[in-house]
Amino acid sequence: MVLPLKGWVFLSWLNALLASLAAYFLYLVHSIRLIGKAKKARRKIVLVLVLKDTADILESLMWDLFRLQSWSNFNFHLVVVDRESRDDTLVILKTFQRKNDFYLISSPSGRCLAMMRRLKGNARIVELSGLDSVRSARKKILVALHGSTRAGGRIA
Repeated sequence: MVLPLKGWVFLSWLNALLASLAAYFLYLVHSIRLIGKAKKARRKIVLVLVLKDTADILESLMWDLFRLQSWSNFNFHLVVVDRESRDDTLVILKTFQRKNDFYLISSPSGRCLAMMRRLKGNARIVELSGLDSVRSARKKILVALHGSTRAGGRIA
């Protein structure tokens, strides 16, 4: 009689172990689903680049932005506003727009500011000019994407 009792105790211990592993697996699946829903529910950031005569730094800056958009966890839409640049900024932007997904607006500064005021909440505005280096432009963009309220000297 002692042997079947030990076997029965062993089987119940094994059943309890399997049940706890199944419960843990269900907990993990549920947690992963909740994390996925939270990421989808996050609102996208709208990064608004306001450019004036930036043809010298524009190509490397745009490639950096597209790399950042595809490789990182930043979830952002890109809006580029050209404020009547006198150099080849608009031409460069139009060539980039053929192959990449972003909004391009060529506008005088008054209309540009009126449009930016309508963007509420998740809009990050970065103003760049021909005086900015590539390094300072990257720094302004990263500061804006990390949620700072001051980016490029303007309140976003």
